[in-house]
This record gives sequence, C-alpha cells and structure tokens, in this order.
Amino acid sequence: MRWLVPFLLGCSSSHGVSADAAPPAPDADSRYCDTGADSAHVTVVSNNATSVFTTAFAGGVVGSGGLLPLTGQPMSVSMMFTTMTHLPVAVAQCCDLGGGDCCPLDGIVANTTDQLFPGTELGSHAIMIRSLPSTNFTLQGTLTVTDFVGPFDQAPGRISGSISTSDHSVTGTFANTFCSALFEFPI
Repeated sequence: MRWLVPFLLGCSSSHGVSADAAPPAPDADSRYCDTGADSAHVTVVSNNATSVFTTAFAGGVVGSGGLLPLTGQPMSVSMMFTTMTHLPVAVAQCCDLGGGDCCPLDGIVANTTDQLFPGTELGSHAIMIRSLPSTNFTLQGTLTVTDFVGPFDQAPGRISGSISTSDHSVTGTFANTFCSALFEFPI
C-alpha cells in the first residue's frame, strides 16, 4: 500500500516571478496558497469555448518512498491553472488530487508523467492534463521548463515555462514559486 503525506509548511506568494527574481517570502497564512494575478497565461479551447487562466499553483510528489534528505530527490511536478489568487489549501489539495465535490474551481491540472531527476528539470516533459472541477476532458501534452529552483534546495523554489498540446487546444506560459502545501511524500 502506498501512502501519500501532504506537506504543510505554508504557501508562498508570487507576483509575476521572473526567472531572475529572488523567490518571495513564504505566506504567513499556511491555510492558503497565494499567487499573483499574472502568474500564468494559459488558454484552453474545448467544445468551441475558450477559457483563459491567469494564475498558476505548483506542487508535486517528491521522492519515491525514501526519507530525507529532501534535496536532490526526484519529483513529479503538478501545475494547477485557474483564475483564483488566494486559494484555500484544502481546495487546492482536493483539486490537485482529482477534484470532485470539494473542488469548485474552473481550471486545469497538468501532471508530469515521469519523475524529474536532479539536473533534468529544464526542458520538455510529457504531461497529462485534466479539466476542473470534474474531468470533462483529459489530454496529453508537454510542459517545457525554462527556469527551475528546487523547493528544498532554495525554499520555496520556483518554476517557469510553458504548457502545450499537439492540437493547440491548451497553450500558455507560467512563472511562479512552489506552494509547499501542494507537495506529497510517499512513505
């Protein structure tokens, strides 16, 4: 049996983090993940309707069951794109883990299909994309990481890049720090 343990240190805020910017200080209220209103620009075209999501929340699954040290651990990346800037951790975790009644957000979640090992974070990675609040669609796509600082190498860490699908139904860019409440650790 595999157990996932959510990591709750607090979320970090971002207000348009650039690749050269120092990560912002962690949010004082660990019950929320905060982000700037311009941390993403992701367009989704589905059923002849276009949605634009302007915020990004980043997390993932760290390691493969081992305990400490956290630095240098492989991790998968999970990106949530929506329009909210002040997201309750319980809602963020619900939406990230599959949605349902506890996920009232309109948006998408993109998860890397493989772990990113230290030193391989930059570049293109295969992802599965699903819609929120319910899984109205799932797509395969690409997450291209152009800037990455590990969340445990230099907390809170940051990730920047782009997201796309081969049919161009999902396209966009993002730049944000990680929200530590959106990390899981298998034990």
